[in-house]
Amino acid sequence: MVNFEDRVATHEWFNKQPSEVAVVLAARAALRVLPLVAQTNEESAEQVLSVVVLPCFRAAAVSWAVAKYPGLGSNLTSAAYAAHVAAHRAGALNMPFLPSRNARSSNAADAAAFAAAAANANTTAAANAIACANDAAIGSDVCVASDVTAIEQESGTTSRAARAAYVADTPLWPGGTPIWALRAWEQLKTLLSAAQEDWEVWIAWYEDRLAGQPSADADLDIARVMLTDDLWEQGPKAVNAEIRRLMQALPRAVQDELSESIPHQGAGPHFTLGPAGMIALVPATDIDAVGNNIARISQLLPLVRRAAGDLIGHLNPNAFPELARDIADYHAAVAGDEMPIAWGTVFGLGVMLESAAEAARRKIEDRLQPPLEDAAQAALDAILTLHGPLILATAEGRELAEAADNIRLTREEQAELRDNAQAVATELKNATEIIEPRAAKVVEDAAEIIGKGPHPERGTVFGISTMRNVAVGIVGVAAVSATFGIGIIHAGAALIAIEALKKSEKFSAVTSMLGENIDRVFRIGAAYRSFVVTNQEPLRRIAANTTQLRWMLPHIDRIVEETLPKRTGAVTIGLDLTNVTTVPQAVPKEPGP
Repeated sequence: MVNFEDRVATHEWFNKQPSEVAVVLAARAALRVLPLVAQTNEESAEQVLSVVVLPCFRAAAVSWAVAKYPGLGSNLTSAAYAAHVAAHRAGALNMPFLPSRNARSSNAADAAAFAAAAANANTTAAANAIACANDAAIGSDVCVASDVTAIEQESGTTSRAARAAYVADTPLWPGGTPIWALRAWEQLKTLLSAAQEDWEVWIAWYEDRLAGQPSADADLDIARVMLTDDLWEQGPKAVNAEIRRLMQALPRAVQDELSESIPHQGAGPHFTLGPAGMIALVPATDIDAVGNNIARISQLLPLVRRAAGDLIGHLNPNAFPELARDIADYHAAVAGDEMPIAWGTVFGLGVMLESAAEAARRKIEDRLQPPLEDAAQAALDAILTLHGPLILATAEGRELAEAADNIRLTREEQAELRDNAQAVATELKNATEIIEPRAAKVVEDAAEIIGKGPHPERGTVFGISTMRNVAVGIVGVAAVSATFGIGIIHAGAALIAIEALKKSEKFSAVTSMLGENIDRVFRIGAAYRSFVVTNQEPLRRIAANTTQLRWMLPHIDRIVEETLPKRTGAVTIGLDLTNVTTVPQAVPKEPGP
């Protein structure tokens, strides 16, 4: 095994590992010697807590947060850099308070500083953090090798990275805390408690790390390290009071920031937020879902599949391009026993197929196209006959059919709705940063058939349902972003808000759509807000003319209000997600130990 007291060898070894391994080892080494930062004269206690201990806790906390939650590392880049600078300065400022015989505190502070720098995937900083921790411990083993052994239980790069995150939450001292570390912590704990500055928020945090206690509040772990520089510079009393306030008040308070009116997605194509932060189609649910007539579906589905296949085989795509396109999409939607079927999409494809068949029939009658061959006509008739009973055997199909029967829009109103929906769909097609092409195509097709075909109400209800479901995603993400990304100034507070949102039944409509990717609102929210602001007029007209989308109106107002800069005299006031922290995202220079 590598000699971790050798910085060069350690750095070379880290270069062969996932960056997560270096972050975890550096964070845990710094945490083990953290209590040594206050080995100082008693009369200097107040100054030490403010200029040394607090910055070192900050650095240790951010390095541990990145180690524990590697998926949020990109959100913590600025926080890690700022903590690195503050802790490095603490190491230098600590020297006047130290007894001349003792340099352990400066080494411990430098270990924390380097660990914070390592959080930005800086392997040189990680090697330096471990070296400084070893220097602070004065020959005592800081258990890096034990952590490596635990991590190397996994052989693959990806699995070692995941294992490292697990090790981050295990007891700091696998073989038991050494006497010198226990004494140092008791001394620091006594010093913190006597200060009467709410240091309990850090005492509890550090003792959880000592014991390997799983974090009780991941939200707070992130929030405490993303407080603004201005707040950190106010000292322990202000910082600790803010952390306590966040612990007690914010999760409940943020639940009132959004309206409860964002609905669940209903019948029709369903959309979700994909891993890249883009709107995507939800994989279909299984066809045996509650409410579906499985016996009838089992009887009709093979016949529909066969008829669709026959039509594709007999149809001349050059003579009937629209019909050929629609039957190909329909066949793909119902084909394959192993593929679950999205019945809401099949309903819409059936409407499109009916419209294409009607258009082809008119062109044949007007002698603009040759008649369908008998085999193709028979297959088309079979599909159009079987589609209705098949779709009515599904719960989602019945819901859409019932909605179509209840449509009260005039033909003129449906035409206006189609124009506005097509305007939004066209913009979505070009908004490649917020929606996947396949999902955008579904929206475009749904908008096109509003008010068209032999049964225009069916196209209209499918178009409205599709617009409603995709709007839950687009307007929902923009609304969450406007509320939590801008309304709450601190980025850390915003992350707490997001976690509170995940746990809130009030906003299950939004969170069920965003799923596990809701934290990506920070990265992608600005693009969604921009889309809503740019397309607010057609969105408002759609919302005003359809009861199913009227819920959008107050959210559009809020998104526009929070996104567009406000002007007071000659000063422009406006916040954006990209500016929630003030520290530049730069690669830190390495200080000496």
